[in-house]
Amino acid sequence: PDKDAWESPLERKARRHQEKVQAHKDIQKSVIETYDPHKDPNCSGDPFKTLFVGRISYDTTEKKLKREFEVFGSIKKVRMVYDQKGKPRGYAFIEYEHERDLKNAYKQGDGKKIDGRRVM
Repeated sequence: PDKDAWESPLERKARRHQEKVQAHKDIQKSVIETYDPHKDPNCSGDPFKTLFVGRISYDTTEKKLKREFEVFGSIKKVRMVYDQKGKPRGYAFIEYEHERDLKNAYKQGDGKKIDGRRVM
């Protein structure tokens, strides 16, 4: 009589891992095909006029950040980044009206103390 194929626990673990990896690759492939960064509503503005501000205190608000960086020039938009639960991640993007304002803020704003923390 023919014997049934037997799979050891290690072989079963490796097979299941390969199935998960393949399923993940298939999902990634479909996401990559549908992704278009030009139609993303969160990605707006001119990157040459946008300042990245890191190491922000978790207590700092967008309003406070705008007030602190408005001294360097007119601000078009301030966007703090939050996690999925609504907690701040500690960094933000500030878009200025003019590129010279951005350069001024970059040079003079580095190391500025806001809410007890030096921002970068």
